[in-house]
Amino acid sequence: MSKVLNDIEQGVYHNLYLIHGTETYIIDDAVKKITTGVLTEEDMEFNLSQYDLADTPIQKAIDDAETLSFMSDKKVVIVKNPIFLTGQKDKSKIEHNLEGLESYAKEPNPNTVFVLVAPYEKLDKRKKITKLLSKEAAVIEATAFNERNSEQWIRRKTKEMNLSITEGAIGRLLQNVGANLLMLDNELHKMAIYIDEEESITENTVDQMVAKTLEQNVFTLVEKVTTRKLDEAFTILYDLLRQNEEPIKILALLLRQFRIIFQSKILLQQSVPQKDIAKQLKLHPYAVKVAINQGRQYEGEELKDILRTLTEVDYKMKTGGNKQLLLEMFLTSLQK
Repeated sequence: MSKVLNDIEQGVYHNLYLIHGTETYIIDDAVKKITTGVLTEEDMEFNLSQYDLADTPIQKAIDDAETLSFMSDKKVVIVKNPIFLTGQKDKSKIEHNLEGLESYAKEPNPNTVFVLVAPYEKLDKRKKITKLLSKEAAVIEATAFNERNSEQWIRRKTKEMNLSITEGAIGRLLQNVGANLLMLDNELHKMAIYIDEEESITENTVDQMVAKTLEQNVFTLVEKVTTRKLDEAFTILYDLLRQNEEPIKILALLLRQFRIIFQSKILLQQSVPQKDIAKQLKLHPYAVKVAINQGRQYEGEELKDILRTLTEVDYKMKTGGNKQLLLEMFLTSLQK
């Protein structure tokens, strides 16, 4: 967590913020925590203002920021879409007084918390105003999380919610949802309602409560195949087909998973540590752990044969073969 976000968590607020990036959850969460931390619910009616610079001049927000708060020690002014901080062309015909913003940034009203929200991937750091704000403001980067950052976020979030979660459940949750913070937040709150206060969120909790993507369903399908549970594997396959999932997409994910199993097995035989296998394959460690376990059911040559068979099935599907029948025959062949 950055120092600025940590300050907000500790109830320490700055007079000027610049929040930039495309991760909506981080933006919304930061704005919410600043607003609710600085103002009471009663104060918000008269001391919270929001301006969209797509249709409002920046000077209007500055004028508001410079006025006294009403029956409160503080006021919050939120300013969205300052496109002039980027290299993009401003298609609106609004004229923004950037000199006025520069002057305000140098001496912000101590009774106002002024929040600039720039939901853009990049800011133009060559611009004078961008350089100044980057220097004078408390900066929050709302960049998309990778899986490692997401793991840390899940641990911190569950702690905030007074929940405990197992390492396996973190891996399973990231495998199902990915590094989408909004979806992770929604799933954690859903599971919090489901479990008792003394319970931990486990892999079983995630399996029961979190909706599976096509990729996760195929992952589970392979798990059933490698543990010789063919009936359950076919049940998953037929459920996917009933949901109108494309057989070619299912096949592509099967090929991807068996390729991961094969690569993990080869690297493990070369004495590459599991964490380094995850880095080389650019996968979550949990996914590699499962792939290694699945690979123990096969010899290296068997996995090569499976990959060759999948390639042949792919060719047959794309040249007019019965797609469902080809998938059924492939799954059946794995039981031999």
